[in-house]
Amino acid sequence: TGWLVQAHNRWWDSETVYAKQNGGDYDFIIDSEGRNGAMPTEQRFFDDLMADKASWGLRVYEQDWLYNEFMQKVGAVLESATLARTWLMQMGEGARKAGLTIQYCMPFARHLLQSLEIPVVTQARASDDYQPANDNWAIGGQNILMDALGLAPSKDCFWSTVNQPGNPYTYADNVTEPYPELQAAAITLSAGPVAV
Repeated sequence: TGWLVQAHNRWWDSETVYAKQNGGDYDFIIDSEGRNGAMPTEQRFFDDLMADKASWGLRVYEQDWLYNEFMQKVGAVLESATLARTWLMQMGEGARKAGLTIQYCMPFARHLLQSLEIPVVTQARASDDYQPANDNWAIGGQNILMDALGLAPSKDCFWSTVNQPGNPYTYADNVTEPYPELQAAAITLSAGPVAV
């Protein structure tokens, strides 16, 4: 299509095939407390992961679930003063070498502040996850910090019409998006990426 792509990554699972502990080629910390998380710990991993991806249209690597990585998946980041910084710096260096940019998603303020050392982090999610009829369009508060740090705020995708036949939300009957125009205005005026 010639369209640019934003790749999404949640977290690394404790069973990742990339980890030496699971027969892979790369050093990872595998959480030993049953959290099912893992974290790559060598630059070579991010260099290899991101190499040559721009050739097929990848433009942005999105590291999602940063909150979960820190609070629920890899306890070692709460025990080390440098592990999380090293992880983010290695990710940034891999992206820089590959000519990619990074979007942080579900970040704490510490992740946003760390982006000051990582020029390829150009945007961050300012909204909560979208659910029809929620207020994830209200991104003004987060925008203040992101703008001060030189990051473009990103708003999660949304339904562009009131009704979405065949939608996957089965938690309630007749789920609708009452404000598609408001959602569109917020995502467009955010100055961040617009998802289609």
